[in-house]
Amino acid sequence: MDARYVITDRVVNGAPVWVAQNGNRYPLMWRAGDGRTHIGKEASCAAGDKKGVMYNAERNPEALAPTQLPLHTWKSNKYATLGPQFTSAGGSGDSAGWVWVPDMHVTAVHGLDDAEPAMAAALRQLAALPGGQ
Repeated sequence: MDARYVITDRVVNGAPVWVAQNGNRYPLMWRAGDGRTHIGKEASCAAGDKKGVMYNAERNPEALAPTQLPLHTWKSNKYATLGPQFTSAGGSGDSAGWVWVPDMHVTAVHGLDDAEPAMAAALRQLAALPGGQ
């Protein structure tokens, strides 16, 4: 899965929602009720649940941007990973089991880095808006 995500004005479970810019089948990234960041479709995001095709195994309530999460803790199911790669990572083509993503890359493309104090403050303010659940 190759996607460029940008921040939106939506908040789910106290964290900003991110949307893919390239028409990706799995257009949203959000924090689910389990405290992990997930990637998936609108219905799961709107519900704030953990039904997605990828997630970061790190439970970090302080992380408001995907660049604040460790790169080595992303997992994927067969819907987000090409068959041969999924199988070689230990997944079965018959199940929607989870495998570690070996080459996840998360970078800030536009704007300030999330570690920049001004950006960190803006992310906290966005998470505090009404509707942040």
